[in-house]
Amino acid sequence: MVLSGDLGIVKPDHRIYYHTLKRLAVEAAEAVFVDDSPANVRAAEACGMQAILFSATDLFIREFEKLGK
Repeated sequence: MVLSGDLGIVKPDHRIYYHTLKRLAVEAAEAVFVDDSPANVRAAEACGMQAILFSATDLFIREFEKLGK
């Protein structure tokens, strides 16, 4: 778990995304970021992550399933 308060870095600061990727030992292209904030989703995409803007569960499931194709 990554807590922004522990790091003193909050989304959409790119450093928190890179810190999380390093901590999870995954490449950006392997990660999927989900958030309800468009700014946070854009920041994750700018870091090379796949990202989904959450607005409703059924829409999220459809978008997530598309990633595997």
